[in-house]
Amino acid sequence: MELKEWQKQVRETFAAMQSRSKPYKIRVVGMDIIVMPNVYSPAYFADSEWFAWNISMIVGSKSLLEIGTGTGVVALCAALGGAKVTATDINPAATANARLNFREYNLDSRVLEGDMYKPLKDERFDFIFWNHPNNSGLARNMLELAGFDIGYRALQRYVAGAASHLSEQGRLLLGTSNFADNGMIWQIAAKNNYKILRLKNRTTQLGKFKTQTEWRIYEFRR
Repeated sequence: MELKEWQKQVRETFAAMQSRSKPYKIRVVGMDIIVMPNVYSPAYFADSEWFAWNISMIVGSKSLLEIGTGTGVVALCAALGGAKVTATDINPAATANARLNFREYNLDSRVLEGDMYKPLKDERFDFIFWNHPNNSGLARNMLELAGFDIGYRALQRYVAGAASHLSEQGRLLLGTSNFADNGMIWQIAAKNNYKILRLKNRTTQLGKFKTQTEWRIYEFRR
């Protein structure tokens, strides 16, 4: 499939997501999750469930910082698996949504509102993870920031800023797909003195369009 057609399908999926005007419940990785309006929803994309399961297995009982937490499903799954979790999101609706889901499971994990690392002080973590906006394009609203990052500027800040928040043996992870600009990802890694290792990958369908999409977890290593 051509990139333009892929991005058209993604924008249509985001539009469908944004049309939801009331909170609703879905089941993800055996968990009941509340999804609030204007928040990236696992009901429309299969990546959240796959990342939630695999990140919880990778992190185990160590500490995790999740950037762009959305509904909080990845962070929540990791926390239920024993991890000490902190999450951030630039979308106020998302931070409220994630906090609600954590309360539903009686967890007191921190969810901070703000752009990437800005809500943090000098905390360091064993793992940092972001299911980054795969598409290098203009986000037309707050919700589309979850899917579009023009020129991968936000990804550059994610990689460049990670060293200040990783523990001595900390590991930087990225959730992505075959439709991402992987050449640009490699360039950003090299610019920041990292090499990339693919830890996991799985091919699933993109929502109603049934587009075959390979989701991937990369690790950035010094």
